[in-house]
Amino acid sequence: MATEPEEPGYKVDRLPQVSAQIRELAARAATQSIGQELTSALKGMLERLETKPLDWGDPEYRTRKKDGQVCHGILYPLIVHYVVFKAERAVVILNIEPLPGSGLE
Repeated sequence: MATEPEEPGYKVDRLPQVSAQIRELAARAATQSIGQELTSALKGMLERLETKPLDWGDPEYRTRKKDGQVCHGILYPLIVHYVVFKAERAVVILNIEPLPGSGLE
């Protein structure tokens, strides 16, 4: 029985301000004793973005560049906005924010 080859994963990158947002979220999480929850959410988010970004997130709008789709995904306690370029198998994280009521805002 032949199996179909899996599609290659997506390369995930981020805008420069996303690194600062993650550092700020980590500092807030440490003061709230929810650092492990934040780490788990970031790892889960990255896994979804590398494997199935269009299935996981909700579409918001198409980009001017052909085949680009801006989406957002929620994995408690975070919401992430990102753009997917399907033809290039690339994802760029645009923004990461805490969900309201998560203790990180």
